[in-house]
Amino acid sequence: MTRSLIWIGFMVLTVPTAAWAGKLDKKSCEELVEVMTTAGDEDDRADAAELLGEKGCSDAIGALAEACATDEDNEVCKTAVDALAELGSGDALDALQTVLLNNEVDDGCRKKALNKLFSDAPERVDGVVHEVLGHYRSLDQGFAIRLLEVLVARDLRQYGDLTVLITTDRTLKTKLRKKALKAAEDFSHPLLHDAYISLLDDKDKKLRVEACEGLGRSGMPSSVVAPALEQAVRTDEKGDVRAAALKALKLHAHADLLPLIHAEVLTEKHMIAWYHAVELLIAVGDETSLDTIHQVLLRDDNLTDEGVIALVHMLVRIGDPSSIHALQSLEARVTGTVDREAVIAREYLESGQAQAGPYEPPVTDVIVWTVSDPAPPLPTLAVQLDANGIVIWIDE
Repeated sequence: MTRSLIWIGFMVLTVPTAAWAGKLDKKSCEELVEVMTTAGDEDDRADAAELLGEKGCSDAIGALAEACATDEDNEVCKTAVDALAELGSGDALDALQTVLLNNEVDDGCRKKALNKLFSDAPERVDGVVHEVLGHYRSLDQGFAIRLLEVLVARDLRQYGDLTVLITTDRTLKTKLRKKALKAAEDFSHPLLHDAYISLLDDKDKKLRVEACEGLGRSGMPSSVVAPALEQAVRTDEKGDVRAAALKALKLHAHADLLPLIHAEVLTEKHMIAWYHAVELLIAVGDETSLDTIHQVLLRDDNLTDEGVIALVHMLVRIGDPSSIHALQSLEARVTGTVDREAVIAREYLESGQAQAGPYEPPVTDVIVWTVSDPAPPLPTLAVQLDANGIVIWIDE
């Protein structure tokens, strides 16, 4: 008896009770819309949506778009997006745009709609992608990243201010900010330096290095980028970042850097950063640098031969006899090339012909600018966030 009841119960559960019982592919477009909108089983609703596309049911376009907005199952929406793309008419593409713009639709479905439009009718995204991206703070990160990729792929540089705004938004995760930075670079945005500067305090060391390198090659005036690089040298705890900042400063050197350069030459433990500081010292240093150089040469630090020799040559060019003591100390501690250069330098200083010595200022990639040069006028972003964290265009 019990077994019979179980069997009966199983039959009740498995026998379709709705009007669409039977094979869906035999149903009309109208019947499929009914299944998609009222079936209790999400698989039935998704299958019905798929068939609406396959059967070319153009009258179902509105219902398919509505399914994305109202169906609680995201797979139904994604299937409806596929169906709209398969229908491919102007009305169907309009519906895909509607799905893309609807903030109430799941971001995964909207991303699918974006990809379909970008693939089948890319011009359809040109006028709406910036509007969707304007809600970047509330978007799924993967969706926001895809929007940035489409923005660049369609060369929509008229909306490039968004890329700088997103990069400078410190509330976001690094991955999204990095993608926005790449987009700003692709657009060669005139405020790209602002994006780089905003990343100098990011927790990702590699991104801070990239920001320093970007500032160096940005082509912006030294008055704009040098202060940010100097701050990175002073405050960043990572030697790789300080090295990148000092290397970038070689393209934006100025005499007012000397206190910072002196400190770096004396205290920097990261050898690459130290050598970049030495190169800067050679380019902008003067008689006020003698004490710094003497202190370095009097120490037993394990410094690179190339850097020490560059400092020795600088002493000869300055030609102050007070350097003889430091050179003698160096001779007593080292051998090889450094020792030979120290001996030559000391002999020139002792002979009183140092400034006529063999060491011309080396050819370097350091570029020196005049601090008094005025900063050029720069554009301002045409976008900002409102009280709800949504982008508004100031010039609209």
